[in-house]
Amino acid sequence: MDPGETQMNKLKNRVALREEGEYWNAYLAQINTMEDSLLVASIRLDIVYNDPIAKNAFMELAKHIMKNTLESIGAEVTRWDLKSAPDHEKKDKSGKA
Repeated sequence: MDPGETQMNKLKNRVALREEGEYWNAYLAQINTMEDSLLVASIRLDIVYNDPIAKNAFMELAKHIMKNTLESIGAEVTRWDLKSAPDHEKKDKSGKA
C-alpha cells in the first residue's frame, strides 16, 4: 500500500441484486456477506421480467448509486466485475437463501 493510500481506498464492495417478494432489490454489500448491506434501489419484478431495457437501466442505476455512495466516503471505484452471487447466498429450490 502506498504511504498516502488509506484502507478506505481499498474497500471491496459489490452491488448485490436479490429477488425478494415482488421486488428486485439492489444492495451495496461487502464481497462475501450481506451483513450490514444497504438497500439502494428497488424495482418490481414484473418490470424486470418484461422489459429488458428497464432491467439494464436499473442495474446501471444501482451501480451509479453505489459509486456515488462509496465516493462520498472517500473510496474510489476502479472497476466492475460481473459475478454470480456466492453459493451461500443463492436460493435453493424451495426459494430460501
